[in-house]
Amino acid sequence: MNLDQFKNGKELIQKAKDFATAKHEGQLRKFGNKPYIIHPAGVAKIVEDSGGTPEMIAAAWLHDVVEESGVSFVELREMFGDKVAGIVSELSNPSDLDKSKKGQYLLSKMNTMSSDALTVKLSDRLNNVLDFSTARPSFVQKYAGETMFIINGLEETERPINQQQSKLLTDIRKAIEPYVSD
Repeated sequence: MNLDQFKNGKELIQKAKDFATAKHEGQLRKFGNKPYIIHPAGVAKIVEDSGGTPEMIAAAWLHDVVEESGVSFVELREMFGDKVAGIVSELSNPSDLDKSKKGQYLLSKMNTMSSDALTVKLSDRLNNVLDFSTARPSFVQKYAGETMFIINGLEETERPINQQQSKLLTDIRKAIEPYVSD
């Protein structure tokens, strides 16, 4: 299944939105106690505003359904096609990831993922840092430090960064500046 099997990109995005909403039903964000679906909605909006394709926007809606809701990649591939499932696969972390090495793992992963997946991942990071005002200070400190490590690392590598990704990196940096100490 690919985009051409949907009437248009809007149909693909709506199906992803509906699926993610159903799969995240009853889940709450770790901070703020808000319904979890506001996070994928925010990421999808950032991807859309960054000029993302329908497949990228659909993947933004679905980016956490594997980790948070137990959906399989096979199910995603059958419902949304290879491109969307592939992006979600690139964004998903192994369940046994050592949290103390997450920043290094993510930097390495982000340096090798597709450009589409990188845009979604940066949009995910931006959405998370924009929610810092409702998060526990201990989480903010850890996540901000990890995020700075990742964005500094991305900017120091030879990985191609497109204009939208560069803007996302700038927006992330601006959003976390008040929370990091020099």
